[in-house]
Amino acid sequence: MLNRLYTQVWLPIFAFLFGMVIQISPHQGSGQVSADLQNIYDSASLAYQDGFYEDVLEWIRPVLEGMERFDPNQPAVSQSVILYAKACLQTQQEALAIQMLQRLPMPVAAEPMAIEYFQCSANALVRIGDLSNALAAMENYFRVSGPSHPSVGMVENYLVALLKLGKLAQLEKWFHESQNQEILQSIRLSDPVIAVDLLLIRSEGLFMARQFSDLNDVLAVVMESRLSPGQLWKARFLQTAAGIESSTKGLNAEELKKLRALRPLAIASGDTEALWKTALLESKAWLIQEDFTATRSSLTTILQKNVPLDIRGEALLRMAQTFLKQGQFTEARDWLDRVSSSDSSKPIQGWVWLTMAQIYFKEFETYKEQGMKADARLALDNARQKFEEVINLIPGSHLGSYARFHLGWCLLEDGQIIPALEEFEAAYSLFPPGGHQLESLLKVGELYLQTSQFEESRKAFAQIRELMDRYAYGDRELRGRVNLARIKACLMTEALDEAGTIVEEMTIKDPDLEATVHAVLAYSQYLTNHGQALKAQDLLSRIVPGIHTPYLRGIVEENLIYTLICQESWISARQSAETWVLNNPDHPHLADVLYQLGFLTLQTSGPDGAFPRYQRFVSQFPTHPKAPSTQFWVAQHLFNLGEYEKASQAFLILINTPAWNDPRLKFEAERQKAMCLIEMRQYDDARIQLRNLISRLESHIPNHPGFLEIHGNCWLSLVDSYLRQPESGVVPQQALSTLEDFFKAWPNHPMVSELNNYAGRLLLRGYSRSPEFVARAEKFFTKTLDSDASSPSLRAEAQFGLANILELRATNVEADEKSALLKQAADIYRKIFYQSPDLVHPFWIKKAGLSATRIMIELNESIPAQKLKSRFLTLFPSESQSIEGVIQALQ
Repeated sequence: MLNRLYTQVWLPIFAFLFGMVIQISPHQGSGQVSADLQNIYDSASLAYQDGFYEDVLEWIRPVLEGMERFDPNQPAVSQSVILYAKACLQTQQEALAIQMLQRLPMPVAAEPMAIEYFQCSANALVRIGDLSNALAAMENYFRVSGPSHPSVGMVENYLVALLKLGKLAQLEKWFHESQNQEILQSIRLSDPVIAVDLLLIRSEGLFMARQFSDLNDVLAVVMESRLSPGQLWKARFLQTAAGIESSTKGLNAEELKKLRALRPLAIASGDTEALWKTALLESKAWLIQEDFTATRSSLTTILQKNVPLDIRGEALLRMAQTFLKQGQFTEARDWLDRVSSSDSSKPIQGWVWLTMAQIYFKEFETYKEQGMKADARLALDNARQKFEEVINLIPGSHLGSYARFHLGWCLLEDGQIIPALEEFEAAYSLFPPGGHQLESLLKVGELYLQTSQFEESRKAFAQIRELMDRYAYGDRELRGRVNLARIKACLMTEALDEAGTIVEEMTIKDPDLEATVHAVLAYSQYLTNHGQALKAQDLLSRIVPGIHTPYLRGIVEENLIYTLICQESWISARQSAETWVLNNPDHPHLADVLYQLGFLTLQTSGPDGAFPRYQRFVSQFPTHPKAPSTQFWVAQHLFNLGEYEKASQAFLILINTPAWNDPRLKFEAERQKAMCLIEMRQYDDARIQLRNLISRLESHIPNHPGFLEIHGNCWLSLVDSYLRQPESGVVPQQALSTLEDFFKAWPNHPMVSELNNYAGRLLLRGYSRSPEFVARAEKFFTKTLDSDASSPSLRAEAQFGLANILELRATNVEADEKSALLKQAADIYRKIFYQSPDLVHPFWIKKAGLSATRIMIELNESIPAQKLKSRFLTLFPSESQSIEGVIQALQ
C-alpha cells in the first residue's frame, strides 16, 4: 500500500522536480540548485528509511547523471551521492556504490557527512573483499567519528579485516589501547553478545599467532560470559586446537576429554561449518595418537558431504597421511584414484594431484633413507611432475602456492639450488600471511646463504623478523630457526659482534630452546676453531644450568669437552668425558664421546690406558664411522705389545667385517696380519699372504693409485720375511733378489727411493761386506740422490749410507788415506746435521750429528766437535743430558 502511494503520488512530483533541476540554466543561482537538490534528498531519505531502496535509486539517478553540471562540494550533491551509494549496498550493487563514492572528493572534516562517506565506502569494500582499502576507509571513519561513538558493526568489521590481513600485532594492540578498552566496555553494556564476538576475534588472532598462553587467558574471560551455542563451540574449539597444536608427545586425558565434547557443541550451534572444522580437528588429534581407524572415520564424515574446497582438500591430505604413517604408498594412491574418479572437477583434481605428489615425495624420503637409490629417483621424479601439474592446472591459487613450496623441495633434493630458490620465492609471494609464508621466506634466506649471496640472505632474514612482528607470530621454534640462520650468516661473513649479540639475546629469552642451543653451539664452535676456546667454554658453561632436556644438555657438555681439548687441558677434558659417559648412557652422541675418551686417555695414560676404552668403543658401536680405524689401532697396539696371535685375530676382525668397507684400511690390515705371522716365525704362510695381497693390489692400482704406498710396504714386508729367518748368508740374497724383482717390475714406483735405501742398508748390515756388496749398496744410495722424487729425509738417509761406505773403506787403508776418507764422511754427516728438522727427520739429524762428533773426536778436532755439541743442545734441549752422556762416552 505504502509502495503504491510513493509510486502513484510522490513519483510524478519528484519527476517534475528532477526535470526542473536538470533544466536549470547555468546563469541561475547556486542557492536555487542547492535548495531543489536538498528537497530531492530529503524526500529520498524518507523512502530509504522506509526500505524503498529501488525507488531511491530511480529518483536520484537522473541527478547523478547530470552531476557534471553541479559543484560536487555542495552538501546537497554529496548527500545525494552517499544516499545513492547506501541504497546500492542495500540492493547488493557494491561496485556501483564504490564508483559513485569515488566521484566525490574525500572528506577530511569530522562531520556527519564524512562519517557516512567512510562508513559506506568501508562496507562496500568489505563486501567485495578489498580488505586493504576497506581497512584504510575504516581507519578514516574512526578518525572523523572520534573515539567515543563508533559503529559497533564498523568495529567488528575492522577487527575482522585486521585478522584476515594477518595484521595480528595491530589487532592485539587495538585491544590494549585505553580508548578502545572504553569502547569495549561500552559495547559490553549495550550488546554483550557482540562484545563476546569481538573477544573471539581476538582469540582467533592469538591462535593464528601461536600465542597460546595469552589465548587461554582471553578465553577464560570469554567463558565467564553468557554464550550462545555457536560462541561456546568457537571458544572450546580454539582452546582444544591450541592444546593439540602445542602437543609434541600425544594428547593427555584432559585434552581428549575436551576434544570429545566438541562435536555435541558443534551440533548444538546449528553451524555445518562448525561440524566440518570439528571433524578436521578430530582427525588431526587421532592422527597424532596414531589411531588411524578413528582418523578415517572423522575424515569420511567430511568427504561424503558437499563441503568448501579448502576443507575437503585438507581432508584429502590427512586421509592420505593415515596410509603414509603406515608406509602404505600403493594403498594411498589407490584410494586417491577412487576419489578422483568420483569427482573430476578442476579444483578437486588439483587437490588430488597435490596429495598424490606429497605421497610420492614421502615415498622418495623413505627409499632414500633405506639406500634404494633407483626407487628414490623414480619417486622424486613422479613427485616433481605432479607438483608441476598442479601449478599448471591452477597457477595463481592458494593451492598453487603449496605446490610451488613442495616443488622447491623436490628441486633442492635434486641438487638444483637456483630453480628451487625461484620456487620458494614464488610460494612466498602466493601464500597468505602466516606460517607457510614465513617458512618459504626462511628457505629463501637459507638458499641465498648457501649460494654465498650474503646481502640477500640478510634482507630475507630481516623481512622474516618484520613479518613475525607484524603477525605477532609466537612460534618460538620458527623464531629460533631464523635466529640460527642469521648467526650462520654472520659467521660466514665474520660479523662476530652481531652473531654474539644474537646469541646473547637468545640465551636470555629462550635458554632451553633447541634452536638457541644449536645457535650457541655454532657460535662456540666458530670461536673454538679460531683460537677463542676459553670464550666458547665460558659461553657454553653459562647455558648448561638452564637446559633441562638431557639430549640438548649432553650436546652442550660434549662441546665443552671439545673446548678443553682445544686448550690441551687433557686431564680436565678426560674427567669431563668420564662424567659425561656415566651420566648419558643412552645419549645418541655416546659413541662420539666414548671415542674422545679413548683419545684423552691415550694423551694422559698412554696406549695401555686407552686400549680397554677403544675396545669398548668398537664392541659397543661397530657401525660408527671411526670403528674401523679404532679396531686397527687396537690390533696394532696388541702387535706392539708382542701379543701377535691376538693382534692377528684383531686384524682378521677388521678384514672380515663387511660393514667396514674401507679397502685401504683392509689392505693395510692384511699386511699387518702377515707381519704377525712373521713375528710368530710362520714365514712361508706370511709370504703366501703377502704375494697374494701384492697381486690383488696390483689389479687395483690402475684405478686407485693411492694403493701404491701399501703395495710398496707389502714388498718391504716380503723382504723382511726373508731377513727374519736365521739361515745367515742365504736369506740376505733372497731378500736382495726380492728387491731386484721389485725394481724390475716397478722402476717408477713412488716408493722406489725408499726401497733403494732399504737395499743399500741391507747390503751394509754385515751379512757380507765384500767390495761387490759395498759397490752395489753405493749404487742404490746414488739412485736415491739422483731421483728428483726423493724427499729430503730419503736423501739424507742415502747420504748417511754413502758416509757409512766411506767409513767402511777407511778400515783397511793407510793412515793418510784413512784420515781423508773419514773427513769426507764427517763432511757428509755434518751436511745432514745442519739441515732443518722441518725438512729432514730428526732421527737422521741426530744420527748424523753423533757420527760426525765421533769422527771429529777420533781425528782430535776438538773445536768442530764442540760446535757440533753446541748445535745438538740448541736443536734438542730436552735431550741435553743424554747427548752429554753419549759425547762423553765417545770421548
